[in-house]
Amino acid sequence: MNFSQIVFVSSEKGKGISDLIQRSNLIGEMVCLSFGWPFNCKRTSILFQDAAFNFSYAKKLSDSKTDYFIFTDGRCFAEINNTILNEILTQSTADIVAVNADSRLSAYIENPKLTSDDTIAGFCRLYENVSLKNPSLSVNPNYLFVKVDRLENILNGDTVSGFEDLVRLCSNGDTKVDSFNVAGTVRDISSHGGAYNFLVSNFDKVYTPLKKKIKSQRCGSTKISGNVFIESGAKIGDGAILIGPSIICANSTIGENSLIHSSIVMPDAKLSAASFFKNKIVSDGGSKGSHDDKIKFAAINSYSGKGFKSFSRWCYPILGKRIFDIIFSSVMIILFAPVIPLIVIAIKVNSPGPVFFKGKRQGLYGKDFNCLKFRTMIVGADGIQKTLRIRNEVDGPQFKMADDPRISSVGAFMRDTSLDEIPQFFNVLFGQMSIVGPRPSPAMENLKCPYWRDARLSVKPGLTGLWQIKRTRQPLRDFQEWVHYDTEYVSNMSFKFDLWICWKTALLLIRDFFNKF
Repeated sequence: MNFSQIVFVSSEKGKGISDLIQRSNLIGEMVCLSFGWPFNCKRTSILFQDAAFNFSYAKKLSDSKTDYFIFTDGRCFAEINNTILNEILTQSTADIVAVNADSRLSAYIENPKLTSDDTIAGFCRLYENVSLKNPSLSVNPNYLFVKVDRLENILNGDTVSGFEDLVRLCSNGDTKVDSFNVAGTVRDISSHGGAYNFLVSNFDKVYTPLKKKIKSQRCGSTKISGNVFIESGAKIGDGAILIGPSIICANSTIGENSLIHSSIVMPDAKLSAASFFKNKIVSDGGSKGSHDDKIKFAAINSYSGKGFKSFSRWCYPILGKRIFDIIFSSVMIILFAPVIPLIVIAIKVNSPGPVFFKGKRQGLYGKDFNCLKFRTMIVGADGIQKTLRIRNEVDGPQFKMADDPRISSVGAFMRDTSLDEIPQFFNVLFGQMSIVGPRPSPAMENLKCPYWRDARLSVKPGLTGLWQIKRTRQPLRDFQEWVHYDTEYVSNMSFKFDLWICWKTALLLIRDFFNKF
């Protein structure tokens, strides 16, 4: 995808990023690069709200390879998941795609769920960045992606006075619009504090291209540490120390032996000798414009993998388990090959529907996969579970009840003897599961787990595991035992431990099988 971008900013002086842009060409260039880098825009232009915008202006900005114009409200800066965005733009047939960044859709962000009186009732958490389609165009989207060949028809000769005016035009007429919320974060840059944090946190991303684009001044006696941009025309006194990330704008004066640390010195600022400024936008020699608050980086997936354990590529949990899984699953598939046709016939005769059940489960690092089983329930059993939830006999997000009316007669026998899980050997062979590991669980159950429980998703889920052989089935303890034994297994994983679990599982299966006769 090729993009050209127009950022609409306020014309009002003294207001955040718009004020800084009007006072410094260097900061204007920084803002263009900062807004352009997430989408790799060929060109980004800043347009003040009172400036006239029409199709002829847009045409100058684009070239023959531009696929979309990106229109942005310059009061905020939104970072969104570009993988999801590219999928949306590739699949969408709409003339306009409106996008809002939503941190609640980002992976590993804990979203509290509140009751009507604002009491925390729980929380949910996603393991992957996602998007959510909106039924209509939102009032103030972060971005508008407009197809180049449709922009002239949308404007229809009108002159646009700002971003809100453009949104109004896009929502009128027969223009096809898709609107999405996408995993990401939004930074308010309408205040000087927000503008400062925005510029400093994006400094490293734009420093190299900015050095090539704007002439920078060299200061022989000045001591510089880190990335510091000194615009031509700035006067730096002897013995001054500049610590990055910092911006020294044109026509500013810094006195001798001054220390400038992570600050922006605006044009025409005159600093006396031995001045000290840290984390500030400096307009004069006083203490105006202080921004000592911590810089809040708006990085997507800021908690990514926080609770996961990591393993060396050549250790047993990675290499050894995979070799063991391939050999063991292959042998078991061959051994059960004569039994599989008999199970298939029994299922088809007993109840209408497919032979296999594909349950969505989350595996390694929370990635979804289809967990295969022989079908033991009637078709549509998932929908009936909501009705039966009141009769749930286990704690936590699981569901289990004695004499479940959804289970067929053949299904009950297969569950009691674990024959329904034979197809999972194919999941093991395909690398989605392991012979021994944590219990494979659906997203609905993992949503309820805080990040420290992610250790159980650091390895592939297993056909059997420590929980299956040690669970006590005591009331209101099953869910806690499940998480406890899964995390304990991950902490003590070894080949000897896996063999012991397999042996104990085999004894349990043999005992349960003969208890049925």
